[in-house]
Amino acid sequence: MIACPVGAITESKKEIGTVFTGKNYGANLVSGELKLGELASGEVVAELREHADRINERIKAELVIIDTPAGIGCPVIASLIGTDYIVAVTEPTPSALFDLKRVLYLANHFKINHGIVINKFNLERGFCSEIEKFAKKENIPIIGKIPYRKDFVRSTIEMKPISEVSSRYEKIFKNIINEIIEK
Repeated sequence: MIACPVGAITESKKEIGTVFTGKNYGANLVSGELKLGELASGEVVAELREHADRINERIKAELVIIDTPAGIGCPVIASLIGTDYIVAVTEPTPSALFDLKRVLYLANHFKINHGIVINKFNLERGFCSEIEKFAKKENIPIIGKIPYRKDFVRSTIEMKPISEVSSRYEKIFKNIINEIIEK
């Protein structure tokens, strides 16, 4: 655009996704959706974070949680930059451990403190111990373990938080939150 002497190249805005805001169960939520076929997911995450920052300026939240997909793609990197702590949620499978190692490599690269939560830890206790060995070797705290139970399926089907389906899980999640705040 700058180099073209006749102005044949122009720039225009293009909608690549949508950012949604709302409130659910007393929490302010901001979510984003990339349009089908678009590739600039990192830009949607950046816009989403700007919305979240504006809300946080107004309400002064103690904690802002950013949920990302697995892996180390653009949306993950855009989500990690500028954060204080990474909660790397994993499951006891080889591919999940591979993704965990990749995201924790990024955490170290960006010098962001981090801990691990093992989801569905009781599905494969043998492989769960592999994750625990990795965490111990790398001196990474395991800040929580979430079991796999039918209550979680029911929670998803009913679209209710797990604590509304069964209060027996509240302690697990409160402990995880306390660990995050402490760190």
